[in-house]
Parts: sequence; structure tokens; C-alpha cells
Amino acid sequence: MLSTFTNITSLRIHGLHLLDRSAVTHRRDAADRDSRHYLEVLHDATCAQNIECLELLGVFECDPFTSEWGAGSTPSYSIHADVRFPQLKRLAIEGRLLHRELPLIRSLLRSSNQITYLSLSGPIPSICDFDMDVAIMKYHSNTLEQLILDGDCGRIISPTIQSTVLKTLNLSGCKNLEALQPASHCPNLEVLDLSNCSNLSPDFLNMKHLSQFCPRLKVLKLRMNTTIDEIDCVDDKVRNNSSEKPCLPHLEHIDIRDCPVLRHVTIRSPVLSIVELRGCNHMQTLAISSPVLCTLCAAWLYSLEKLSLDCQILTYLDLTGCHKLSEKCRQLKCPSLQRWGLKSDGDATEASDTNNSRE
Repeated sequence: MLSTFTNITSLRIHGLHLLDRSAVTHRRDAADRDSRHYLEVLHDATCAQNIECLELLGVFECDPFTSEWGAGSTPSYSIHADVRFPQLKRLAIEGRLLHRELPLIRSLLRSSNQITYLSLSGPIPSICDFDMDVAIMKYHSNTLEQLILDGDCGRIISPTIQSTVLKTLNLSGCKNLEALQPASHCPNLEVLDLSNCSNLSPDFLNMKHLSQFCPRLKVLKLRMNTTIDEIDCVDDKVRNNSSEKPCLPHLEHIDIRDCPVLRHVTIRSPVLSIVELRGCNHMQTLAISSPVLCTLCAAWLYSLEKLSLDCQILTYLDLTGCHKLSEKCRQLKCPSLQRWGLKSDGDATEASDTNNSRE
């Protein structure tokens, strides 16, 4: 069976479920046998030489007394540490990984120095700062372009991330993450996703600190953050000058939906085109300046009391449900915004009729 895989470059194993001894005795069906053969590729050095893309997707479980894999979790890769994947560039692992010492992940991370894409998704409670600092960043800082840890990585608290090639960093769902170490620096990072990281330090989320960590950031996702109460993307040194300098001048997209304690938002960027902020029920002030933003949905911001917009080509603004926002507290420098494009509780019917007539 292994000879079949000798020349393959991409291998995906989906939905693999290693059964316990009693189930194996009574359920030796073809699918189960094939799954076991597929996994044997990871044990055979000859078959591993040409693999560039490896994806392990689905559920991975094993009874500790299963004789076919020996004691321990699925399988015990500590005894196969010499197996190399010298051409491996893309590694994705998803599912419930029951690895007390993470032998599978650590072995695969050590097996190649060419990994450009790494995705670990699902509950991985044992992965920790040491894995981030050493197994991932130390060995792959010169090649890794996309790093995705999308799940419950329970022991990642304050890692150090340094890379000149990293462009995407997704730590969403790392609920114990507090901050990155001060030495962290990714000058070419473009996408940062910290959604659902409920323990982040407000100091770390200071936009000035983020601008030092990733000065070329284009996409920032902070959805469902429960610690940040203010976002200010304007440099304090020039705040009183006529031309305010943005902290993140390359920011194109910001997602701050469902942040329950967020109260004050000030965003300035010459390229900002997407702002997502629904569900921020305690937001009181919102100020946005962008020459390229054309639509903005600020609906159902129940606590919004002050709105300031400087958006030259903004044509559509939805303020439905902003009951505390009076016309006197709207400072709109939006020459392209027509009456039909302003939707609020009093204008909803008119806006709807106008849109229907245009169609």
C-alpha cells in the first residue's frame, strides 16, 4: 500500500477515527483499513520525501490500550522523530487532538524547515508559549507566511513572535492569550486576527503598541473582545495639528463587532474601506476619517451619543436603532451622502422607498 504514495506531493486525511480494540475486532471495514494505511505514510521515510502539503482533518482518537499503535495517543510519534518531510510547505491539522505531549504536532514541525503555511484548528489544550517560541517561530521564522491557531490553545499566554516574512497571524480563540512579548515584531504583517481572545491586556491592544508590532497592518479583527474599552488610531503627538497622522496608515479593514465594553472609537486611515461594528451596545462615541469609505452600517448602537465622520465618498450610512444620537451630535463631513443614503429610525421608510425606485 505504501508504494502507492511514493511520488505524491499532497496528502489529505479527512475524518480519520482510530477505533479502540473492541471496535477494531468487530468493525474491520474497508474504510477503517484505508485510513490506517493512509496514516502509515507518516511513518515511512521514503513516502515522506516528496510531500509538500499535508492536511489532517477531522477527529483523531485512540484508545490507550490499542495494540496496533502501542500505548499512548494516536500514534506515538516520539518513536518516529527521525522521519523527515524535507519538502513540506503546507501543514494543516484540525480536530480533537488528544496528544498529552503533542508528539504528532512537534514531530511534524521539526520535520521541515520550509513550512510557509501552518494551521492548527480545534481544542489543543497542551500547546504552549514554548511551542510558539521554539517549535514554530524559531524553526520557521524565515519561511512562515501564514500562521493560524484557530481554537482553544489553552496554554498560549504571552509568546514572542518575530518574523520579517509573516503576513497573516490568526490567534482567534486563544482565550488565555494576554499579550505578545515586547520583543515581538512583524514588520510585514498584513492580517492580525485576535477575535474571541477574551483575556487580552488593554495595554497590548493600544493602537500605538500594535503599530510598533505590525506597522503595515491592513486587516485587524477584534471581534468579541471583552477587555478593550477604547480604540484610538490617531497619533497623540499630532492630535492637535490640522493633519492628524494615523497610527496604522495601511489599515483597510477593521472588525470590532460584538465587543461588549467598547465605548470610544477613533479611526483614521487613508485606505480604510471596511468597518464592522455591529453589536457594540455600549459604544458612546464614534469618529472615522477615510477618503475611500463609501458605506457604513452603524445600526443598533444603542448607547451611541456622538458621531463624527469625515468621509468624502460616503454614500450610505445606516443609523437605525441609535436612539440616543441626536442630530446635533452628528458631525458629518460627507458631501456625497444624499438624503436617500442616510437611514435612521425616522428615515427608514424614505430610504427604503428610494432604493426600491432606483431598482
